[in-house]
Amino acid sequence: MNSKILKDHQGFTLVEILVALTLVVGIFTLIPTSSSDEQHGNLESTIYDFERATRFAVNEAILRNSIIRISIDLNAEPQTYSIEFSSTGTLVLPEYEEDKSLSLREQELQDKKLKDLDGQFNKIDEFSEEPKVIPRFVRITGLGTHQREKIQTEGKVYIYFYPTGEKDAAILFFTTEQEFASLAIPAFENRFSREFSIYSESDTFNLESTIETDMKESFDKWLKS
Repeated sequence: MNSKILKDHQGFTLVEILVALTLVVGIFTLIPTSSSDEQHGNLESTIYDFERATRFAVNEAILRNSIIRISIDLNAEPQTYSIEFSSTGTLVLPEYEEDKSLSLREQELQDKKLKDLDGQFNKIDEFSEEPKVIPRFVRITGLGTHQREKIQTEGKVYIYFYPTGEKDAAILFFTTEQEFASLAIPAFENRFSREFSIYSESDTFNLESTIETDMKESFDKWLKS
């Protein structure tokens, strides 16, 4: 009687343990261990879409003989962008002055000029009937151009394209929880420059500061290139 009890409580055999481990491993192979692949895939897809949108805008500006722009809403949740056209190719774009140098009255006048300018653009439905949505995990964190001293990080931002085939030289910044990327768009050439960097563990402790630093360093480097 006692020997039977001892036998029943000896525990699992080696074969039983190996079978259990095999089952556990099999179950976990069916479950994604992280979203890193999806995040990187969405990031690459977003950048590719912007390259495609840029080529489309260049061609539309020439074909329509009008000024075209990519309009990006950085404050939208989720973020969106669209391609818009003006009714003329001779539209004069107002020069932008940094807020710190303006009086309240000057800022009001500048805001009015920008609002009037927005009223002269309409969305191109041939590109997308609805504004394009930035996919899950990805954010556009800023836009830098030669026309501005600082990176634009909020509100609506624009990249302009002209009937001559020229466009605003610009650099776009993208982030995920794990990665930082930039897309440089030259003024005349129909090519792009991508750069990617993966955050270290220490970078993620203060991700907002890391992104700000990465954008500034990339922007300064781009301006000098």
